[in-house]
Amino acid sequence: MPSLTVLVTGAGTGVVMVVPGAIVSGTAHFTEATRPADTGTAAAYTELEGIEQHIMDRLGELSPPGSSPRSTAEAVVRLVGLPVGSRPFRTPVDVLHDGAEQLDELARKLQSALMTRLGIERLLQPTGRRDGDPAR
Repeated sequence: MPSLTVLVTGAGTGVVMVVPGAIVSGTAHFTEATRPADTGTAAAYTELEGIEQHIMDRLGELSPPGSSPRSTAEAVVRLVGLPVGSRPFRTPVDVLHDGAEQLDELARKLQSALMTRLGIERLLQPTGRRDGDPAR
């Protein structure tokens, strides 16, 4: 969890990050990604020519049938429906199962251990605030 998340959560502001994985159908993310404006720098990477299309093709092959941005929207709806204070800080939506969830879990453990050593582990718990409640 990034430090800003911890700081604002400790002040009573709920933070939820939804991290979508690579979804190639139903989105124009890859096809509309910007290209370098500096043609000189771009020319230095000619050995990578064609890699973008290769990655797109492989992602399409690896994606489960029916993968779409809808899975991300469904994760947001599910999170909003959870009670205040019980929402996780970070929710990966990983249709490829590329290891993002395991990396998030490792980062969470390491950050939690450091925060405990610093004596600020109370900030690890999303407290949230209901309308009219004072900041905690």
